[in-house]
Amino acid sequence: MMPQTKAFTLARQPNFREPPATAAHLHEAPATTAGPIVVTLAPPTSGSSSGTVQDVDRELAKESCKILIPDNYYVNVHNADYPVEALRGQL
Repeated sequence: MMPQTKAFTLARQPNFREPPATAAHLHEAPATTAGPIVVTLAPPTSGSSSGTVQDVDRELAKESCKILIPDNYYVNVHNADYPVEALRGQL
């Protein structure tokens, strides 16, 4: 997180391609717990993706920089076969 630019950068390489991902999000919650979406990500439709999310809520970016504990965040990827959770990766 970079609060001065309101941006969040993440690279991910899920190991599936079929069916392609339909959505991806960064959630706040420890392992084994479902948490709220804090950042919407571009789904990795070709099997991997990376990039920077712009216009992240400034307060979220500031708080995340101060108290970001990777164990409390995870990326969740969805596809047609698994619309709730095709892949979950704790940070």
